[in-house]
Amino acid sequence: MPPNCLVVPKGGGSPGSEGHPAVTPLALCDWWVRYLLPPSGVLLSPFAGSGTELIAGLEHRASRVIGIEREEKYVEIARRRVECR
Repeated sequence: MPPNCLVVPKGGGSPGSEGHPAVTPLALCDWWVRYLLPPSGVLLSPFAGSGTELIAGLEHRASRVIGIEREEKYVEIARRRVECR
Protein backbone atom coordinates (compact mmCIF):
# COMPACT_ATOMS: atom_id res chain seq x y z
CA MET A 1 0.00 0.00 0.00
CA PRO A 2 1.32 3.49 -0.81
CA PRO A 3 2.50 5.43 2.26
CA ASN A 4 0.09 8.30 1.55
CA CYS A 5 -3.03 6.10 1.94
CA LEU A 6 -5.01 5.69 5.12
CA VAL A 7 -6.84 2.42 5.63
CA VAL A 8 -10.35 2.96 7.00
CA PRO A 9 -12.77 0.07 7.47
CA LYS A 10 -15.93 0.35 5.39
CA GLY A 11 -19.23 0.83 7.16
CA GLY A 12 -19.98 1.55 10.77
CA GLY A 13 -20.18 5.31 10.94
CA SER A 14 -19.63 7.40 13.98
CA PRO A 15 -21.89 6.63 16.95
CA GLY A 16 -24.68 9.21 17.07
CA SER A 17 -24.59 10.07 13.37
CA GLU A 18 -28.25 9.03 13.25
CA GLY A 19 -28.54 7.91 9.67
CA HIS A 20 -26.57 10.63 7.91
CA PRO A 21 -25.92 9.27 4.39
CA ALA A 22 -22.22 10.20 4.36
CA VAL A 23 -20.99 8.76 7.62
CA THR A 24 -17.34 9.31 8.44
CA PRO A 25 -15.74 7.22 11.17
CA LEU A 26 -14.51 9.23 14.15
CA ALA A 27 -11.11 7.54 13.76
CA LEU A 28 -10.71 9.10 10.31
CA CYS A 29 -11.77 12.58 11.48
CA ASP A 30 -9.42 12.17 14.43
CA TRP A 31 -6.54 11.46 12.04
CA TRP A 32 -7.38 14.48 9.86
CA VAL A 33 -7.55 16.78 12.86
CA ARG A 34 -4.29 15.54 14.37
CA TYR A 35 -2.60 15.96 11.00
CA LEU A 36 -4.03 19.35 9.96
CA LEU A 37 -5.17 21.34 13.00
CA PRO A 38 -2.46 23.47 14.63
CA PRO A 39 -2.42 23.66 18.45
CA SER A 40 -5.38 25.74 19.67
CA GLY A 41 -6.48 26.21 16.05
CA VAL A 42 -9.99 26.89 14.79
CA LEU A 43 -11.69 24.02 12.99
CA LEU A 44 -14.12 24.94 10.20
CA SER A 45 -16.27 22.14 8.83
CA PRO A 46 -18.17 23.52 5.80
CA PHE A 47 -20.17 20.30 5.41
CA ALA A 48 -20.67 19.46 9.08
CA GLY A 49 -23.25 16.71 8.66
CA SER A 50 -23.82 15.07 12.02
CA GLY A 51 -20.76 16.76 13.57
CA THR A 52 -18.13 14.01 13.72
CA GLU A 53 -15.33 16.29 12.54
CA LEU A 54 -16.38 18.91 15.09
CA ILE A 55 -16.17 16.31 17.86
CA ALA A 56 -12.68 15.32 16.74
CA GLY A 57 -11.67 18.98 16.86
CA LEU A 58 -12.94 19.37 20.39
CA GLU A 59 -11.16 16.20 21.48
CA HIS A 60 -7.91 17.64 20.13
CA ARG A 61 -8.36 20.99 21.88
CA ALA A 62 -9.38 23.20 19.01
CA SER A 63 -9.92 26.68 20.39
CA ARG A 64 -13.20 26.79 18.48
CA VAL A 65 -15.17 24.56 16.12
CA ILE A 66 -17.48 25.99 13.46
CA GLY A 67 -19.85 23.78 11.50
CA ILE A 68 -21.87 24.72 8.44
CA GLU A 69 -24.73 22.45 7.36
CA ARG A 70 -27.76 23.20 5.21
CA GLU A 71 -29.99 20.34 6.42
CA GLU A 72 -31.71 21.42 9.63
CA LYS A 73 -32.13 17.87 10.95
CA TYR A 74 -28.36 17.34 10.80
CA VAL A 75 -27.68 20.74 12.35
CA GLU A 76 -29.70 19.62 15.37
CA ILE A 77 -27.92 16.25 15.53
CA ALA A 78 -24.50 17.93 15.32
CA ARG A 79 -25.44 20.53 17.92
CA ARG A 80 -26.63 17.85 20.33
CA ARG A 81 -23.48 15.74 19.81
CA VAL A 82 -21.13 18.73 20.24
CA GLU A 83 -22.92 19.98 23.37
CA CYS A 84 -22.43 16.55 24.98
CA ARG A 85 -18.64 16.97 24.76
